[in-house]
Amino acid sequence: MASVNLKGITKVYDGGVVAVRDFNLEIDDRQFVVLVGPSGCGKSTVLRMVAGLEEISSGQLYIGGRLMNRMEPQGRDVATVFPSCAFHPHLTVYDNMAFALKLHKLPPHEIARRIKRAADLLDITPYLDRKPAALSSGQRQRAALGRAIVQDPQVFLMDEPLSNLDAGLRAQMRAELGRLRQRTRAAFLYVTHDQSEAMALGDCVVIMKDGRIQQAGAPREVFDHPANVFVAGFIGTPQMNFFDALLVKQAGAYYIELADARIDLPPMTQARLADRGIPGQEILLGVRPEHILPQPGGADDTAGNLGGTVVDSERVGSALHLRVSVPLEGGAAQDVILRISAGDLSLHQGGIPRGSWLPLSLPGGLLHLFHRASGCNLL
Repeated sequence: MASVNLKGITKVYDGGVVAVRDFNLEIDDRQFVVLVGPSGCGKSTVLRMVAGLEEISSGQLYIGGRLMNRMEPQGRDVATVFPSCAFHPHLTVYDNMAFALKLHKLPPHEIARRIKRAADLLDITPYLDRKPAALSSGQRQRAALGRAIVQDPQVFLMDEPLSNLDAGLRAQMRAELGRLRQRTRAAFLYVTHDQSEAMALGDCVVIMKDGRIQQAGAPREVFDHPANVFVAGFIGTPQMNFFDALLVKQAGAYYIELADARIDLPPMTQARLADRGIPGQEILLGVRPEHILPQPGGADDTAGNLGGTVVDSERVGSALHLRVSVPLEGGAAQDVILRISAGDLSLHQGGIPRGSWLPLSLPGGLLHLFHRASGCNLL
């Protein structure tokens, strides 16, 4: 069975620098797991330990149920794809793809069969007789993926394989990876710093920071229910807005005070807070740009609503991103980002010019409540 199990994996470099700490993750066959996080968070180090390119300081690594801590890279039945393809420049694409298979002494007919299958899948058959230097960046990346596919591994390890491609080619290569997933039982461990790529590709997205897992789950789960402020701010474009606010508990019911506005919370949120015995307290209030609702036609401010002055606007595809300066207590102001879809824009007949006052509504059911000190999600 193609599976990977990392149990308490830690990596400590010379000088006591801890790159990865107590990392626990299970990857099943056919599962596509994406490690995502900022530069230096340890995601590539995890992949390199699975590949056997970095020594594991402590913990256990199992691939297909076998302990792999001391196994050489060539004995792990994994195939690795890096952003720099590292071909043998004097060999053709065909011979580069065949190189590892010849080392394993596969018969020529089996080598030819595997290369034909991979070349057909990736649409690189016309380039098999070319040298790597004669290929475009997209063709070289396809060939690098083909070189991994022909090994028919238990596990594919991919370290930012699309980072050197332009936006159009990245989208095309994501489609190629989707087709590959459907035709193999292999497990996938994929590393990227691009959260949009992680959300598009992964069955499971693992968000890392400072060598630790912050949250792991399905893309929708980590987007809708971030475990802490870091995950909430990292996942989502534009980034989540955060406010200093007050969670008030009064007569057994909860509501939020933000500036001069009172935001009522729905019954389900009330019940979850009560079940956890959450007291009234100062909190960080999070709300995604697409969940802040601009009120058309200068609607009157009501309970739960705020307002602000439009500072800037930017078209991004069919949506409009607005930066609105919202006055807070004590004369301070905070810039808030809104994302308004094309459908919602039709409600604003006169447009949304810079300098105009825009009433805003924060729906209680779409808010995220974080502990002020720890950053953990109260829900």
